[in-house]
Order: sequence, then C-alpha cells, then structure tokens
Amino acid sequence: MNNTYDDEMIVADVAGHTVLAVHGHKDRVSEVAQNLTVMLKLFPVVVCMGHYHHNWEKEFNGIDVIVNPSLSGTDEYARDIRKVSKPAQKMLIFDETGQICTYKILL
Repeated sequence: MNNTYDDEMIVADVAGHTVLAVHGHKDRVSEVAQNLTVMLKLFPVVVCMGHYHHNWEKEFNGIDVIVNPSLSGTDEYARDIRKVSKPAQKMLIFDETGQICTYKILL
C-alpha cells in the first residue's frame, strides 16, 4: 500500500471505512484523532497507534483510538522508560457498520 500522505502514516480503507495508523512517537493519545482528522481532512472510524507499550482503547468524538501492546513485551527500551507490558498484539474485526470487535492476542 502506498502512503500518499506521509511515510509514517497509514491511511487504509477497511470494509469501506477509513482507518489511520501511526507509530505514535509523534502523537499524544488524547490528541491524535483530532490532529490527524484536521491534518488529513479525513474522518476515520479508528486510529491505531503503537509506541506506548501498553494495551489501551478510548473513543474521542466517535473515533476509536487503539493503542497496540508491544510485540516484544518489556524490552530494554521499555525498562528504560519504566513501562512494563505483556507481549501482545490486537486483531480488529470490521464489517459494513464499522469495527465490531477487538481481540487482544497474548504472545
């Protein structure tokens, strides 16, 4: 998939819905939905992020912000910033109505 907006952002159509994804190192969880919506002039149903080394989800003005847990769990970087987490990933399921569920998969 070509990233037409930025090499550090993904804009994807999933089952007819706009989904955005960023690593998260340039974004705050509480502001990412609003900032990307205004910046890209798109209204996503979901914004996916990493970077924060924990499992977290919250809705902001109808946009779900989903922080993916760390694939590696607690590595040297995580220890240095005092973040401890179980290694995990998430699987999102969509249909024509939007995102219908999230599965956390422990590794």
